[in-house]
Amino acid sequence: MNNFFSITLKHTYDMGLANYITMLPMASLLPLVKNRRLLFRNQGAYLDCYIEKDETIKESVRTIAFWVVCADDAFFKYTDYPIEVSFTNPYFYWFIEAENNELQMSPHDKRLENFTDTPPQNVIGVIEIDTTLVTNNSDLFFAFNVKESIWEYRIQPKISEQKWVYRIEDESTEWEFTRIKNEDDTTIVFKSVTPIPYYKRASDRLHLIWEDPEKESFQQEQRKVLRFANYTYKMVNEDNKELTPIYIRI
Repeated sequence: MNNFFSITLKHTYDMGLANYITMLPMASLLPLVKNRRLLFRNQGAYLDCYIEKDETIKESVRTIAFWVVCADDAFFKYTDYPIEVSFTNPYFYWFIEAENNELQMSPHDKRLENFTDTPPQNVIGVIEIDTTLVTNNSDLFFAFNVKESIWEYRIQPKISEQKWVYRIEDESTEWEFTRIKNEDDTTIVFKSVTPIPYYKRASDRLHLIWEDPEKESFQQEQRKVLRFANYTYKMVNEDNKELTPIYIRI
């Protein structure tokens, strides 16, 4: 059999294949599989599609469709979607366009009404491949985006160091924090300039640095590794954006 196409569902949070996601061929395709006209090999978020060597199936089958199934709703805790998914009916519709291997996504698309097969449990959408738009050995893909949150460090310094100069540095020079005005003199507040993507692994890249501007103290410049945000405590700010406070005592 000839390799027709592959589909890879990626996720920036997982730094590779999307966890908890798999693709299942529609039941209406099973007769073609039994007759050895189609063959599927899938491993979670990766799938290969093979067709018979004479490739006449391209003339008789216009579309090949798959259910997209999520095994755990934890997937949506870090995936950027504007809606809540109920798992009762497919909501997202993925399709391809000419000369573009990246799958396009359309939420709540009317084309979903065309699929009469009984959906499996935990279905979130349908991928439909137009066979006229695919050439052999095509590598099709879609990348799920990760959620983002503004980080706000709320730092409580010693009374003797409240007037010191504070800053936050990122070793990767990617994230920038700015100090914001705070009515409470006992708390120093830094907010990320832009929202920061949800992370899978924490690191020691962020440092709080503070020093005496008068240089009257015998102490040298102080440094402290800052822990990453815990999204359990996230909230929505006045701009309707997600914000995660992190409390630091020094």
